[in-house]
Amino acid sequence: MPSLKIPRTEPVVWEPKTLKACLKLYQKSNKPDAGTKIVFLALGAFAGMRPSEIEGVVGERDGLQWDDIDFKHRHIRVRAEVAGKLAEPRYITFTEKPGARLSKDLADQIWTTLASWIEPHRKSSV
Repeated sequence: MPSLKIPRTEPVVWEPKTLKACLKLYQKSNKPDAGTKIVFLALGAFAGMRPSEIEGVVGERDGLQWDDIDFKHRHIRVRAEVAGKLAEPRYITFTEKPGARLSKDLADQIWTTLASWIEPHRKSSV
């Protein structure tokens, strides 16, 4: 299966055509984990994750996994091995960020919506 690799940049804002191409790639793969990969792709694109952080590198390391999503503390852990050239883990949080104009109410709403959408897929995949 081809990789989702695109040139390394800062965390990306996915263009619709890129996201559509990636979704088609997973849909056509006919792999048993395609549904999970699509959920991760949507979550990662929403969170500004790089494709390699979502997919990993085929044959070398896994990308996003269910264990990387902490539902209790509301964050996604990007493991060091998929974090890019800095090779340091980082966390994408869904909590109040006043400097980014993300209020507690809005952060709560975003996380609640994401979690309710993701949870059925996690339960059926684990």
